[in-house]
Amino acid sequence: MVRFEPYHPRWTCHHIIVGGRRAFSYEFFPKNSMTGTNMDVYQLSFLRETIDPKEDNNLYPFLHILPDGGEEELSSDWLVGVASDQSPEVMICGGAHSESYIKAEEGLYVETSKTCGRLKPTDPEPQWSMEEMPMGRVMLGMLSLPNSDIVILNGASKGAAGWEHAIDPVLNPVLYKPNEPVQVKRFAVLNPTTIPRMYHSAATLLPDGRILVGESNPHVQYNFTGVKDPSELSLEAFLPHFLGPQYSHLRPSTLLVEGSTSDCVSNGQKFSITFALGLIGGDRGFTVTMVAPSFTTHSVAMIQRLLVLDIVEVQ
Repeated sequence: MVRFEPYHPRWTCHHIIVGGRRAFSYEFFPKNSMTGTNMDVYQLSFLRETIDPKEDNNLYPFLHILPDGGEEELSSDWLVGVASDQSPEVMICGGAHSESYIKAEEGLYVETSKTCGRLKPTDPEPQWSMEEMPMGRVMLGMLSLPNSDIVILNGASKGAAGWEHAIDPVLNPVLYKPNEPVQVKRFAVLNPTTIPRMYHSAATLLPDGRILVGESNPHVQYNFTGVKDPSELSLEAFLPHFLGPQYSHLRPSTLLVEGSTSDCVSNGQKFSITFALGLIGGDRGFTVTMVAPSFTTHSVAMIQRLLVLDIVEVQ
């Protein structure tokens, strides 16, 4: 057995390792053999500037590789990527206000944030476009759906992330339509669950379009009785609206996917999809998307990505 102990305590390790508990720095792995040292750690002031005193509230900084070869970093727990007109865009929603964690330890649970921000990081002068959700959330899950919509679910309406630090679970998922031109029509409140999903909850997109939702443990130990919002180990499936029976005639059955030379498709390479579709009437267009599902932990859906592909020909 080989044991690896990094220079700073980290939550996760990638080729570029950023942040961690009181680690306002980044490093590369494997190390650069030319330097002859394993201590090549670079300070990152952004991490130091975005942490509150006495709170470990930026443990999960995300890095997103951009099409132009650059990188985008956002220090927050809730991030989802969307594609619009082939221009990369990120969206971040909800969270706790400054000092909410400390106040929760004193029994004061602050209302969570309703805000969402969208940013196109490859624009010459990127600017945040701000909107508000129907209700505030902390520890929320955000997932890109195959039709370019975003579903927001789980979480609490008061407090902060952590054991015993949040109350009032949010039971209603919310649908967000990023391509809706009228801003006030972009959010829609969906049918509620009956199971609170708070700290340590998770949600992920399944290959058939359903969303698998599970678990919740807002307590220091597993506690199933005699407490508000007990620990939860169950799983349930949430069906987005496009899986409803009224849309069955619009749901294609994929028969065959072929690349030009093999089953693997490279960047920029053309490929064909043969599918069966019920009669829809009229002259309708098609949209083809590809979804990289998330790695999900602690209500954080990481590395997910949605691509809208160019259609060359329809036969």
